[in-house]
Amino acid sequence: MALLVFSAVFIYALETSHTSLIPPRSHDAPALDFPTPITHLIVIFMENHGRSDVLANGPFEKYISQRYASAANFHGMTYDSLADYMYATSGSFTTGSASVSSVPQLIDNAKKTWAAYMQSMPTPCDTGNTSLYTPNHNPFVHYTYVTASASYCASHVLGLDAWNQSIASGTLPNYVFISPDLVNDSDNISASIGDAWLHGFLSPFLNSSLFATSAVIVTYDSDAPEGGMGNPGNGVIYLALLSPFAHFDYTSTSFYDDFDLLTTTEWLLGLGSTKHSDNWAEVPPMTDLFNFNPTYTLGGTVKGQGGVLGDALVSGSGYSVRADALGTYSIPLPNGTYIFTASPPDGACTSNPTMVTVPGANVSLNFDLPCA
Repeated sequence: MALLVFSAVFIYALETSHTSLIPPRSHDAPALDFPTPITHLIVIFMENHGRSDVLANGPFEKYISQRYASAANFHGMTYDSLADYMYATSGSFTTGSASVSSVPQLIDNAKKTWAAYMQSMPTPCDTGNTSLYTPNHNPFVHYTYVTASASYCASHVLGLDAWNQSIASGTLPNYVFISPDLVNDSDNISASIGDAWLHGFLSPFLNSSLFATSAVIVTYDSDAPEGGMGNPGNGVIYLALLSPFAHFDYTSTSFYDDFDLLTTTEWLLGLGSTKHSDNWAEVPPMTDLFNFNPTYTLGGTVKGQGGVLGDALVSGSGYSVRADALGTYSIPLPNGTYIFTASPPDGACTSNPTMVTVPGANVSLNFDLPCA
């Protein structure tokens, strides 16, 4: 285990040196253990803010990271946007090479569908820069597999309006990559701008029937502007998973980066391997963010000496939730045995740990804190 941790840290140090990029590693990904129920994977890339900055200035992103699942140790690999985007979609930063296998090629080989939606891109498959769009945030126009046929590229690399059309027609592709424009992705401006855009963009989808079999991953390319100028921080960037199959109220502490996002894509959609930096033993899929087991509800009330404890914190076994104003809480949990504690809003005391088993049905667990 010590060797694995050292390897991950060493790779990250090389990747973030900003002087050179490590050569892509080429491996075979193992076969899937089982098909997942995910039929739509939507990946949204934002720009240039570290995790702590996003959580401090993005109320919607803070909410979804707490409501669903998040990765607290997800790292930006470089301060080059295009490199990060290509690592996440192929495992390689070898632009324009016909030999580079990428997610679009895997999707086609698996007889599935894909599309990239680029906000404010003037025309499909556009490679020119504007004040709102840059091909550096569009990895797909850098893959020869995609661009070799103009009609193929134009039918897959689309403006964001095509997203709404696919939702309305019920033709949402299996794999979707979304890049907001240079304002709404928070590129070198306040994270609150992108957060507001995400709130407006994602809310209708989260309330749609399509969400029932979908996974939405929201992440950033790095924690500093292009070239590492400004305040680069520690390389830890925001990643949240939104899905009915999320490990609810869970924050992973596992070390992940863009290569893990690539293997997660391969795993969720049952794809093959790009054979570039996607060895699952070295860069495993982010399986801990998901829960494909039947989920039930653990709920109850928290009381103190003066009655119900509104906003009390119930936590344990990787889960945490705040009770409402009436002291009532609810946590979705798969079958299993858990240990929980409760504490008042000011954290002045904590109840004794209580073990509870979720046996395939809803369970009630009440807390009575004599210290509050």
